[in-house]
Amino acid sequence: KAFAELLEDDVPELNIESIIEHWASIMEKIHLVRPSIGAIMEECQPTILIGNTLIINATSSGIFSVKIVERSIPTIEKLISDEMDSPIKVRFLNNGEDTKSHKKKPNIHPNDNKLFKKMVELFDNEILR
Repeated sequence: KAFAELLEDDVPELNIESIIEHWASIMEKIHLVRPSIGAIMEECQPTILIGNTLIINATSSGIFSVKIVERSIPTIEKLISDEMDSPIKVRFLNNGEDTKSHKKKPNIHPNDNKLFKKMVELFDNEILR
């Protein structure tokens, strides 16, 4: 084989299928470097590759875990990029919703205002802080 053909054989083609094929190895490396992140990412699956951005879907219901993983994105990107021999950016989805653009609004129950007024009356119209 020619030298160029040998190089081509060793470099995985960058597509979602090749990333999925390498996912077990990628996860093993993440576990070695950052065990806590690896444990959280056990609930994650590579979903789609758009250009060089890998979308990873977190199937667990804990948004807190995804936030912790997001702080480790540079490490995750480096490990995946090293495994795939190509620079890769990472974005996380939490059950299909983008974790960066999704800000959780506090749930305000319709009776909260009534309860507040009742509490103010109970304490003689004084709000203690």
